[in-house]
Amino acid sequence: MENDIVNTKVIQFHSSSLYSVFIFENLFDKNYLDILNKKVDLLTKNNASMTRLSNVKATMTDWEECLKHKTFTKLNTKIIELLNTVIRLRTSHERVSLNYKILEMWAMRHKKGDKTILHDHSLGEIKWSGAFYVNVPGETIIDFPEFRQREVIKNNTLYLFPAMVKHEVYEQTYDKHRLSIAFNINVD
Repeated sequence: MENDIVNTKVIQFHSSSLYSVFIFENLFDKNYLDILNKKVDLLTKNNASMTRLSNVKATMTDWEECLKHKTFTKLNTKIIELLNTVIRLRTSHERVSLNYKILEMWAMRHKKGDKTILHDHSLGEIKWSGAFYVNVPGETIIDFPEFRQREVIKNNTLYLFPAMVKHEVYEQTYDKHRLSIAFNINVD
């Protein structure tokens, strides 16, 4: 069973704009969060093929690794449900059929000194992006400079935003590692 209360927050310039950051805290129950934690921990130990080769200056899997594992099905379904709700509430697409496809999903392990440098995901058919924070054992900041907004990242929190939103995660200053999952989505 999922948690009773999912806290939501929107970072935006205009109340009806899709060019916003949608934050969903307390998304899953402890059991599923523990399952995700174990899987991301395992994947970033054994399949860290992209370590420091991208904007993620940390240990990470290849872009499509998480799409190969059934463990992430519940997360994928929730991401699509929330994105569909956001789009339909903020636009006139209530009678239009929209198709969603998660194109890429990768796991990351940030250790002390690691960070994710400023970037966006606006490449090709990518329309939406985001990150889910599985295990955050210490204070770390995610920054959305265009919105002049910084957030302290929390466990069990999903950030969902249009692919062109610039973002970065500051250097990690604590000893324990942080585990997260990032993704890119196409919407037709």
